[in-house]
Amino acid sequence: ALTGTNGASTDGNGLKVQMVRIKNLGANSLTIKSGASNGHTGFFTATTGIIVPAGAHLQLFTNDNGDDIDATHKTWDLTGTGTQTSEWTVVMG
Repeated sequence: ALTGTNGASTDGNGLKVQMVRIKNLGANSLTIKSGASNGHTGFFTATTGIIVPAGAHLQLFTNDNGDDIDATHKTWDLTGTGTQTSEWTVVMG
């Protein structure tokens, strides 16, 4: 579950991710891939993923591409320094 703008949990089960925006707040690059377990497709591949450089923004639109969010399609893996921080905006529908 994600935290919504009102602080409550948001459940995207049965929806597609329409847009994702990531701001890397860290001093090092952040790599985002489809999760190794229950990976969600549509934006990120499990093999190479996408690298967001330090201080950069990444915004992607899918136009209904990828899997619906469900029990077996729900995770993205992030690789950074271990203390890396980022801001996320996810639009589902």
